[in-house]
Amino acid sequence: MKPAPGLGALSARHRAAVLLLWLAALALGAWQITRTPFTADLSAFLPATADAQQQVLIDQIRSGAPARTLFIGIEGGDAAARKAASKQLAAALRASGRFDQVSNGENDAWAGVGRWMVERRYLLSPAITPERFTPEGLREGIGETLSLLGTPAGTALKSLLDEDPTGEVQRIAESMIPVSSPRTDGGVWVSREQGGAPPRALLLAGIRGDGADLDGQQAAIETVRQAFAAVQATVTAPGLTLLISGAPVFSVDSRSQIKGEVEWLAVTGTVLMSVLLLVAFASPVALAVAMLPVATGIVAGIVAVSLCFGNVHGVTLGFGSTLIGEAVDYAIYYLIQARGQGGTGWRQWLRGNWPTVRLGLLTSLCGFAALLFSGFPGLQQLGVFSLAGLVGAVLTTRYVLPVLMPDGARGQGLRRQLGSASRTAIAVLPRTRRLWLLLGLASAVLVWQRDGLWQAELSSLNPVSKQAQALDASLRADITRDSDGGAFVVVQGPDAETTLQRAEAASERLETLVNTQVIAGFDSVTRFLPSLQTQQRRQAALPEPAALQAALAEATAGLAHGQH
Repeated sequence: MKPAPGLGALSARHRAAVLLLWLAALALGAWQITRTPFTADLSAFLPATADAQQQVLIDQIRSGAPARTLFIGIEGGDAAARKAASKQLAAALRASGRFDQVSNGENDAWAGVGRWMVERRYLLSPAITPERFTPEGLREGIGETLSLLGTPAGTALKSLLDEDPTGEVQRIAESMIPVSSPRTDGGVWVSREQGGAPPRALLLAGIRGDGADLDGQQAAIETVRQAFAAVQATVTAPGLTLLISGAPVFSVDSRSQIKGEVEWLAVTGTVLMSVLLLVAFASPVALAVAMLPVATGIVAGIVAVSLCFGNVHGVTLGFGSTLIGEAVDYAIYYLIQARGQGGTGWRQWLRGNWPTVRLGLLTSLCGFAALLFSGFPGLQQLGVFSLAGLVGAVLTTRYVLPVLMPDGARGQGLRRQLGSASRTAIAVLPRTRRLWLLLGLASAVLVWQRDGLWQAELSSLNPVSKQAQALDASLRADITRDSDGGAFVVVQGPDAETTLQRAEAASERLETLVNTQVIAGFDSVTRFLPSLQTQQRRQAALPEPAALQAALAEATAGLAHGQH
């Protein structure tokens, strides 16, 4: 006959109910995790309540053009091979549908834009005023156009002479020339001569979609690599190599690196903790049970962060490895302190030791709760992860472990030997007080020299290698000449029309700085899209057909007589 269970032993129904609830919670948590996006976006460690300037920076990092632009270089072979590879690669990327813009210096890609400018030249040209269509204004404009016919640009202007005699398209095109543009050779962009670096063909590709969509960015980068592999198969010159850089590459590589390191830390921490527990208990069953609070805590932390923020940062997930030490402590306390007989050891632990564990949980929660009040979403994620993880680990220890091992772990393992070694080490400490004093002084010196010790820059979190950063700087210098990238001037308004009008006012002030050589130049959306007010003013400046014909006849009469 089996011995009767001791007073207070858990019933089979109670055990089944606890295990089913726990397993159901884990299953729901696992389902939520499969639907959770994991990100490596360092903007999570930028202020959540940002001022206007900071918000512009955050928006650009998350979804602006810099966050979606790939810098592409082709090295190897000769100039003709690189030119052919550049054109073929650009055509393949444009046809892929994954990019909203691919530029490599080819003018054919801008043919549609040129026709668009010709059709809207009187709305886009800043020279359109009533004075422009007087005989004197027309004579001056036509004279400027005729003077350009003998220049390299004359061939393109000649075809527009009848349609645009005053050269408005030329003026619009000149205003849209970028401040810094790549060097062109053979109709494609090529690298500048710098320090003996190998020559390259250059491309810019803007990924379609949001900058925070790392899966979409990874697919776009893979599209570039696959398209280049196809180009290599058709271009006969050997040795062509592909270089890719830019924020999308850094984001995708950082996510992969963070994922690998998180997995490595998790595996390493689990192995070390498992070895220690096996030494302490000499029981694989006790080891498995001790790891359950850890696993439950990590699942709870990920789910809580996912529900609160919609995603989980890789740094937050990596922080989960720190929960292993504290969460496994709860299990160790239980397995040792609940040792009893007849299935009643858990009640002994509940009366004598559970209040201590509960107090330890509360103090830990108070410490991690401070992160919730941080102004940085990344730190807030760490706080939520820690709070939910510790609560999940403690609840597992309190309710699940008594069901699985109601009398704790009986095995002694090498705990006595480990205890003896610890007492011996503690006994030696008084003899090494001078060493600890020196270490304390050294620590004080380090704290005093904290300017070199503490890193307050966001770049200190950057996992990108020095080689990758150097390649990015090299490609940017080839394409933009100025790797600093200039500065943003942000104009805001309650609606699109007001914003465009304010942007035009800002452009007038910036134009003054250009004329006085304070700045080299600037780009503005109003060059392509003037405000409705400006467009209406330019339309109003256009004379009636009869008046225009009379003014044009007077203006061209003198020019024709002089030319004759």
